[in-house]
Amino acid sequence: MPHLILRHSSNLQQNDFKSFFIKAHELISRILNVRISSCSSFVISHEQYVLGDGDDKDKVFIHLDVHIKPGNDSKYLQTTGKHLLELLQTYVVNQGLDSTIKISVCLSEVSPYFYS
Repeated sequence: MPHLILRHSSNLQQNDFKSFFIKAHELISRILNVRISSCSSFVISHEQYVLGDGDDKDKVFIHLDVHIKPGNDSKYLQTTGKHLLELLQTYVVNQGLDSTIKISVCLSEVSPYFYS
């Protein structure tokens, strides 16, 4: 824990996120004071999705869900979310991807009954 789950539309041209995840793990480790070895990341590509009016021909999305254990101060969660969004936006630009990609990040605390 924490778990990062990156979801993206299947029409995304570049979908190797390893370098992004390494930086994200370092960032989370530093801000939330967790061991970097406890971070795990996964990628899911979505074939079926609807954005806006449903004309998805040229629309692309990337969404990052971050699941963390409960008990973190909200200011650290806000800082983490903001920095992860900036990191993901920078990654998209550095990969030469279209800047019109819909990018979002959501941090959420897992149930106190989560076990790993």
